[in-house]
Amino acid sequence: MLLHHCGNLVLISVFWKPSEGNNGYILVTANGGINQQRVAVCNIVAVARLLNATLVIPTFMFSSVWRDTSQFADIYQEDFFIDYLKPDIRIVKELPKELQSLDLEAIGSVVTDVDIAKETRPSFYLKHILPLLMKNRVVHFVGFGNRLASDPIPYHLQRLRCRCNFHALQFTPKIQATAALLIQRMRQNATHSGILDENLVGPFAKVKGKNQKKISDTWLYT
Repeated sequence: MLLHHCGNLVLISVFWKPSEGNNGYILVTANGGINQQRVAVCNIVAVARLLNATLVIPTFMFSSVWRDTSQFADIYQEDFFIDYLKPDIRIVKELPKELQSLDLEAIGSVVTDVDIAKETRPSFYLKHILPLLMKNRVVHFVGFGNRLASDPIPYHLQRLRCRCNFHALQFTPKIQATAALLIQRMRQNATHSGILDENLVGPFAKVKGKNQKKISDTWLYT
């Protein structure tokens, strides 16, 4: 029996149980802007489930374009992310101490975006990444982005990506408050309401990039 509501799908089934993550640990360093990083996080969550691996909280690669040093906990609610996805995968904040000293590059556990084609099918991860994971206990995806296919893909993995994208990744209260204030300021300064304005169910805003100081200087203190 399935109760549908986009990514917030409640699966009532004896077959869907939390992944124990006992095949090893996955590290990921996502590149690109905030949208590309979000895609990478959703993809790696699905990959962790596919490989029965434990996911370490993602890190973000510094970009010379955005020049932003923000990490996962600066943008998203880390504990909420971990708790929300507990029915699906195991997530930890760091590697166990006995694995932190491993030279991942030396043992061949660093996988870059050059090693994985865009829109790669799940079968690739099962054939090439799973043996490496089980051998070395850790795999580090560097520059990971759009590296998991959207179609064809098993339904349960697509559902998990939706759960991650639309529900697990919640902005921090500070960012949510800034977005709400932006919406308020734009509506106050608007000469007329938009066609869809009255039908909006919540205060949403999309800002290109992650320069919060510039946003604050422009909107919050004028």
